[in-house]
Amino acid sequence: MAVKRAGRVTAVLGPTNTGKTHYAFEEMLSHENGVMGFPLRLLARENYDRAVLKAGKNAAALVTYEAWRQLDFDGASN
Repeated sequence: MAVKRAGRVTAVLGPTNTGKTHYAFEEMLSHENGVMGFPLRLLARENYDRAVLKAGKNAAALVTYEAWRQLDFDGASN
């Protein structure tokens, strides 16, 4: 299900309802840091809440595309 390469990116691929998100999420939490992208805001919010429960509020962030695109390369708001 997961393809690991000699780097820092892991692709988790498979059919619907096979536990891809759960596997990827648990794998990410087993490392010091990581990033996950979600196609739907609701899915992102559910997993953000789950990350806060497992790792703590200071260890998780939810950044939407709308908020991200308003940042410049220094991280300051435009």
